[in-house]
Amino acid sequence: AQYSPVLVNELGFNLRFVPLSSEGVSLTLETKSLLVYSFPLNHRIATWGFLFREKPLQRNVIKECIPKYNLSIAEIVAIKDGSDLTLEDGTIIPNDELTIEPPKPKSYAFVSDTTKLDSVIEIVDGVDVLYHEATYDNSYVRRASETFHCTAGQAAEVARDAKVGKLVIGHFSGRYDSAELLEQQAREIFPNTVAAEDGMEFEV
Repeated sequence: AQYSPVLVNELGFNLRFVPLSSEGVSLTLETKSLLVYSFPLNHRIATWGFLFREKPLQRNVIKECIPKYNLSIAEIVAIKDGSDLTLEDGTIIPNDELTIEPPKPKSYAFVSDTTKLDSVIEIVDGVDVLYHEATYDNSYVRRASETFHCTAGQAAEVARDAKVGKLVIGHFSGRYDSAELLEQQAREIFPNTVAAEDGMEFEV
């Protein structure tokens, strides 16, 4: 739906509001290179997680094959889409002899304000980086459940069971002056864990 809030004409971009579904995983945004999905979490108020996935790239045509087979633009396009090449004499050149694999699509999931959910494990399965809230240390399991949050250990269990590449924990309770304890507890279950800090960047 399109909305026209106050001062919308002063924005340098189009503003679009997308209602989020409370029923399972929904495609929220699609661009030429990216898919963004939303999924409901379990908190005292309506809260959603988000999954960002790059679209798979086309295969890359081996540069030397273009003059070798005198490839036309149409043939290059077809080969990038996965087609084999048929020569004039009927010889078929398999696609894997003409192309190389593109880089693996990258993925990131953002999960905040929620109890531990088995459904999330399936949704974020195999992502490169998972941000998951870890409001409390492991001695506050009951408190975490009562306030609809997670412990560091629970966040790490999600990362482990989902076989993610890296876990970033955050949304720490104000009772902690340092996230060192939470990071340590998470690493005992999922070693590739870091505690989030403002401005932190990762190479994926």
